[in-house]
Amino acid sequence: MSTAVRPTARPRIEGDWLLVPAPQPHRPFRLFCFPHAGGDATAYTPLARALAPAAEVWALRPPARGGR
Repeated sequence: MSTAVRPTARPRIEGDWLLVPAPQPHRPFRLFCFPHAGGDATAYTPLARALAPAAEVWALRPPARGGR
């Protein structure tokens, strides 16, 4: 079993508030990220891919930003 990101791994929305840009099931670490002023949770997609073997990134999706 490979620890790399699956090429078909699609971003996942958790509830109304969180985006998981590169889902990594069963990872020991979760990194919660807050977007900068006026920013969106999708800005953390490159970071999520870079950390994929070791951690799963969860980005906050505040109201009135991006898809909300």
